Amino acid sequence: MPFGPRIDISMQDDTERQKVLELHKKIIGYCALLKPKIILFHPSFFLGLNEREIRKSQMIKSAIDLNKTVKEIGATTVIENMFGPELLRDAKRERPLFRTVEESVEIMNRLPSDIYAAIDLNHTKYPSSLIYALGPRLKTLHVADGTDKAENHFFPCSGEGHNDWVAIFIALNAVGYKGPFMYESKYQDVSDFKSCYESLYQSFVKALGVSNK
Repeated sequence: MPFGPRIDISMQDDTERQKVLELHKKIIGYCALLKPKIILFHPSFFLGLNEREIRKSQMIKSAIDLNKTVKEIGATTVIENMFGPELLRDAKRERPLFRTVEESVEIMNRLPSDIYAAIDLNHTKYPSSLIYALGPRLKTLHVADGTDKAENHFFPCSGEGHNDWVAIFIALNAVGYKGPFMYESKYQDVSDFKSCYESLYQSFVKALGVSNK
């Protein structure tokens, strides 16, 4: 779903927030034609200083409201973790909500059990820790590599990022993840997606010391 300062579901002003929700609901109506299984929302845009707690509460109210519309079209609501190595983006702004493992778990625990999580593996320095922490609430992935310093979205097999892919696969296996392995990264050729996944998976199998027959 859309992401930006004017379409932030955590807006403090309730009048403006309701306008944002109406826009999202209209878009969900259009999306219904595609029969989506997952509708992903961003928890917030950048925040002002010292307003994190109220923005969490506003975001939770919005997610609960939007989830009703999502369920009407037979889809599942997920909230994506956001990029945020440090709390401050600059002198006047904080990073978005869901920026750490702890904050993601806190907010998910305050949401109804039929609202789930999406993990962007490029958005956190600790992707395997976040996978373990969210466990069965995890429904979809954005697959990319990164440095935890910028929105890199490197191709997982490029060798440019810092992700420990064996640890990620072990965590996904441990929590019983059955969702999509959806790339959100730079790539040279579409055929690289399959070969990269197979390479990562074989590294996981080798690390476990089991046969893949």
